[in-house]
Amino acid sequence: MVNKNNDDRIEQVDRSKVREEVQLQLEEIIKNSSDGIFIHDQGTILEVDQTFLTMTGYTEEEVVGRNFLDFITDEHQEKTKNDLLSLSDDSFEITGIKRDGTDIILRAKSSSFPYQGEDVAIVFVQNVTQSKQKEEKISYLAYHDELTGLPNRTLFNHRLNLAMTYAQLKNSSLAVMFCDCDGFKKINDTLGHKVGDLLLIEFSKRLKNCIGEHDALSRISGDEFTILLSDTGKERAKEVATKISHAFTEPFEMEGHTIYLTTSTGISLYPSDGESGESLMKNADTAMYQAKRKGKNGYMFYETEMSHKSFNHFTLENELRTAIEREDFFLCYQPQIYLKTGEIVGLEALIRWEHPELGLVSPADFIPIAEKSELILLIGEWVLKTACLQIRTWQEKGLRPLKLSINFSAKQFQQPDIINKINHVVTETKIDPQQLVIEVTELAALSDDEEVFSAFHTLLNMGIKVNIDDFGTGYCSFDYLKRFPISKLKIDKSFIRNIDRDKENQAITEAIINMSHGLGLRVIAEGIETAEEMDYLKKLGCDEGQGFYFSRPKRGGDIQEKLRYE
Repeated sequence: MVNKNNDDRIEQVDRSKVREEVQLQLEEIIKNSSDGIFIHDQGTILEVDQTFLTMTGYTEEEVVGRNFLDFITDEHQEKTKNDLLSLSDDSFEITGIKRDGTDIILRAKSSSFPYQGEDVAIVFVQNVTQSKQKEEKISYLAYHDELTGLPNRTLFNHRLNLAMTYAQLKNSSLAVMFCDCDGFKKINDTLGHKVGDLLLIEFSKRLKNCIGEHDALSRISGDEFTILLSDTGKERAKEVATKISHAFTEPFEMEGHTIYLTTSTGISLYPSDGESGESLMKNADTAMYQAKRKGKNGYMFYETEMSHKSFNHFTLENELRTAIEREDFFLCYQPQIYLKTGEIVGLEALIRWEHPELGLVSPADFIPIAEKSELILLIGEWVLKTACLQIRTWQEKGLRPLKLSINFSAKQFQQPDIINKINHVVTETKIDPQQLVIEVTELAALSDDEEVFSAFHTLLNMGIKVNIDDFGTGYCSFDYLKRFPISKLKIDKSFIRNIDRDKENQAITEAIINMSHGLGLRVIAEGIETAEEMDYLKKLGCDEGQGFYFSRPKRGGDIQEKLRYE
């Protein structure tokens, strides 16, 4: 007869030995594994290793005995539960919550394991958070702009093609808008890329506020943005473009600087202006350049004639190199009027290009190209000499000795021998230097250059005054106005347009006039086209004005009748 008590003792010893072996096996697995490990029974955590605790930030007391789903984000709980209980050979991902509240992504693999007499699950995990974030960032940047977070050109083109397919099926239309920041490069070069980047972010936010939730805004390059208005006709496109123009009449306050930044917008419509995404983008771009030529902070719809007028920039640059030799350039002169009396008090010299094949080429087309190369220096020297010769001609005819303004670029002032060049031309042409006025737009780009600062004072001592052109359209710091010997500010025409009706333009212009007078500077407004605009500027106390209302620019021989003594 078998002794039952003896058999029970043998079975207990065998079970104890198995448990010891299993425990030793578990300890060996934990010791030799670089992965985090936790053991669970139907989700309840039974044991964890130190690597798992280090990964997640919890203590052993905080996790053992709790359900693993307590540490899983809500949206991932159902999937994680199924993966943990399946015990398949496939690895799976877990999105958990660390003790500090941040997410952690774990790559896990689960298998059955004997533990204290029961079959439970042992799970090996690796922290793949950084690699997953890198993958997601790479995937995100393939279709988005890193700076603004907006869709990039690739995603915009994809959405545009889908929208065109929809429009074709529904027999509807859509609009593509091409928006470019006016004068952004000058601001970026002057204040640095940090301010430039912050400005682009705020610029994109203003654009975003001008469109609907179903419209698509993208950044396709440095300072160029596109907008897709799906299922939209010309009227709504016009409303959005007008809203954009108004949005950029208020300045940006950036890093202690007040910056006026406007945008020029071109618009093309599907299917009338193109039946492919490429043609719509190209035509919207063409319309944008025409809007920029017309005046800053405006918009234009694409017209077929625009393509006929546009030509390759490379070809234009080559043509510029020979334009002076061929004597293609000539100067026109526009009167500057003292608003209180209507008297002509000065003139501005404006360059024109009569191309032998293309006809009259606008300065808006060729000056930006010249400024990007050294051609602006050659053109600038030609303008200076031609203008001084015209002053001498008028002197010899006994006409009134009015001041003549000419435009200088920052590149011209940065020449080390610029004063010698100006002095040589003034001496050679035998003019009174007090009749010469130099207008500069990019004074901010020169404000840290001590040699330029010295040059300005030398010009003042010679009797040549320096004025600021296009004031209000870019970096607007008044510090350099106090530092440099400036005589007059010219308010950009974008703020003069409809000033008798536009409240925002009124506020900006009034502020500039009051500030200028407070600094002892005179103010001239350009682009005056109506009597109402002139009257309102007089009401604000503006000193001088010029524009089509008074006279269009004319050649020297045609304008001189206005200069005779009465």
